[in-house]
Amino acid sequence: GANLRGAIVNGTSFGNANLQHAVFANAIIDDAHFGGADLRNASFVNAILSRAGFGGADLDGADVSGLALRPSSPP
Repeated sequence: GANLRGAIVNGTSFGNANLQHAVFANAIIDDAHFGGADLRNASFVNAILSRAGFGGADLDGADVSGLALRPSSPP
């Protein structure tokens, strides 16, 4: 899978992407769309997410240990 360990991701669409076994560990993800993505067995260990949507994504077996969800910043 894709290796985005420690990446800073902003304003990205991963919609309907095949991201099985992808590694987002320690990544900072803001304003990202994962709708319909295949995230089976992906790792979000210690990642920080804000304004991220996962509608319809398959997160079966994904590791979200230590995942931090941050509220959106006001406009």
